[in-house]
Amino acid sequence: MLVNGFGGKIKEAALLAITFCSYAAGRLTGPDDILTGVITVGSITVAAGTLATLVALIEQWSRRHGKPCVFGEFDGRRRNLRRCFA
Repeated sequence: MLVNGFGGKIKEAALLAITFCSYAAGRLTGPDDILTGVITVGSITVAAGTLATLVALIEQWSRRHGKPCVFGEFDGRRRNLRRCFA
């Protein structure tokens, strides 16, 4: 960036900054802190995903379609999984 300038999107600069900050944080903490952080973040992620899934299933429980609505469409396929990573 110093030599070529900044010609990209702001999203790319933000991701680069997050990468540098993550590297520094990882180098400055010990293995016990990293393990605690991974367990904490993982537990929060699983709890949020479980809650979101539970809310969606309760909302759709009485529908007669028979299949859950995935990303706004019934009969979710692989393309719906690809949308997660787009």
